[in-house]
Amino acid sequence: MKRRNLILLLGGTGSAALSTGTGAFSSMEAERSVEVNVVNDDRAFVGYHTEDRVLPEDANGDGKFDIVTVENQFSKGVTIEITDVEITVEADGQEGPEITGLEYGEQLGSGDSETVRGTLDTNKAGEWTVEATVTVEGTADGVSARIFGDTSTRSFMVKREPPEDNTGDASDDPIEITGASYSGNGKVAIYGSRDGETEVVFYLRENGRPNSARPVRSETRTAPINGDDSDVKKTSVSGERIVAVGAVDSEDVYLHPNWNQNECKFGNSGSGKGVPSKADPSSCN
Repeated sequence: MKRRNLILLLGGTGSAALSTGTGAFSSMEAERSVEVNVVNDDRAFVGYHTEDRVLPEDANGDGKFDIVTVENQFSKGVTIEITDVEITVEADGQEGPEITGLEYGEQLGSGDSETVRGTLDTNKAGEWTVEATVTVEGTADGVSARIFGDTSTRSFMVKREPPEDNTGDASDDPIEITGASYSGNGKVAIYGSRDGETEVVFYLRENGRPNSARPVRSETRTAPINGDDSDVKKTSVSGERIVAVGAVDSEDVYLHPNWNQNECKFGNSGSGKGVPSKADPSSCN
């Protein structure tokens, strides 16, 4: 990774001392005898920091992630400006997705830092090598001096994990009771939002003459639910006739089509779809 030396341009009168050992000034002077002390020679004037990223874990609240942080490491008196940022994304030598929507503040005073951020333009899982090339220029405060030409490229890895499946397992969803169908042999098929089993409130009447009034009691038990009309599963209760069924913690029930709630008795025997109602069959005592 190559990095060009900073170059100091002076206007008017003045001079500059340049140490080229590691591409860094040890000190510099300009007009009006302004002296700018800088970092030690073993540190660069402009620092760059990158690290591997895992998305979406390392993304910011707006979906962008930190690409490279640029730091002005001049001790005082020099402002640098980010003038250009170029990004390449590759995987196994092939061009990868773009990083779009680059954002960064342009000017950094001495000791300040600024982070370049962007959005990886894909939701697909993968792992890519990212190269960020940043160019900066600078000016010394109060003098006709200009520093330019510092360009640095940093390489790091970006990994996007598969998106989380937020749909959940349908088998974990509560079952909503949507209807019932009664057959002439005392059985009921209960329909709902999906196949499965759930607790159902059964309203039961003792067997006997259908047209005689008898008390109705309620009992909660687990019953099969039919999500569609195929392979219908039915429920019966030994020794008792089903007056109605309904969901737990709900006023809605599906009455037997031949049940007379006002008289608390069955009419003629038969079958058919349950009648939606908010009546309480257990009020028949």
